[in-house]
Amino acid sequence: MTAHPRPHILRLENVTKTFDGTTRVVDGISFDVHQGELLTLLGPSGCGKTTTLRMVIGIERLSGGSIDYEGKTVDGPHAWVPPHKRGMGIVFQSYAVWPHMTVAQNVAYPLQIRRRPKAEIAREVERIMKVVGLEGFGDRSGTKLSGGQMQRVALARALVYEPSLLLLDEPFSNLDAKLRGQMRGEVKELQRRLGLTVLLVTHDQTEALSLSDRVALMRGGRIIQMAPPDVMYRNPSHPFARDFIGKTITFKGTVLDTSGSHVIVELPSGERVRGKASASALVVTVGMPCEVAMRPENARIRKIDEASPDGVRCTVRTSLFEGESYELTLTTTWGQLVHATGDAGRTWAEGESVVIDVPPDDAQVWAIEDAEGNAVAAADSAQTDEPTPVPAAAD
Repeated sequence: MTAHPRPHILRLENVTKTFDGTTRVVDGISFDVHQGELLTLLGPSGCGKTTTLRMVIGIERLSGGSIDYEGKTVDGPHAWVPPHKRGMGIVFQSYAVWPHMTVAQNVAYPLQIRRRPKAEIAREVERIMKVVGLEGFGDRSGTKLSGGQMQRVALARALVYEPSLLLLDEPFSNLDAKLRGQMRGEVKELQRRLGLTVLLVTHDQTEALSLSDRVALMRGGRIIQMAPPDVMYRNPSHPFARDFIGKTITFKGTVLDTSGSHVIVELPSGERVRGKASASALVVTVGMPCEVAMRPENARIRKIDEASPDGVRCTVRTSLFEGESYELTLTTTWGQLVHATGDAGRTWAEGESVVIDVPPDDAQVWAIEDAEGNAVAAADSAQTDEPTPVPAAAD
């Protein structure tokens, strides 16, 4: 593993968390957060990401492993530092803006409990309110703020005492879609400008992809893959990463040949397509069941009378005009539903026959896993005539 050019601020080693003595919600995870980095814990509800954040801040105790912060163990078998002495900043999903205080009083609170001089508190509050775009809001009541303004107050309060690490727990989930996009941009600009080290928790793929230097994708209390967002999107190492991040078009088939630069796969219709072997640890071999997956933006939908060796024949089931493109629901010849994007430069008629091109360099071939994570052998796979729904990206 290549050494990171910057030192780590936070290190988790084999961290576990068990509730009721039996339910393991975090299962032996390890990772570093480096100085100036924004690392995101991404995953569906119940995957353990928020519990991990709560252990980092000290709201929850570890059941096993250790957490080091700025070179000191803050939780482990023989160490414990309470939350208020860890010196981390945190913004909760609810923002927790106190309604009986003004904006300035909310922001000043962390400095007051640290018994800073009044002149210093006033100076630092004014400084950080300018940074987050709240200049002139100091006397406004906490009850008279919009969602975006409350988020800025929560950020200012977390940053006013200049913590080495900022923790963000689903910080944009209470905002409408337009404001979420605006605030994502502002937080990223703020992180870069101030050189903040950030650990973000979210279930939102767009937030993770747009904000992060690295993403740790979690499922069932474990980290499935950790990588820069573009690597995770273009070269996932696990089917869960492939289907959770973004959208995916997937066809099931059987491996015919692995000897060339591309794997050749036969689909249930008898059509053959090609793709590159995936980055999964499971190796595809001739005769085994598999999946061919690609991103919708790499799939060209065209008329059926145009010849191509790597195409899948379909029928347009529904066609929805969305301005820049058409949202198409297609049905393959063996009954699988496929959600794809059609060019807005032409009309897509329901019932029309089309072909989905499968570009060999943009498609990946995956072994199919069983419940234990092992590759399914040919004899274990029974082909059915039932439609196979395309995996949808989780919210």
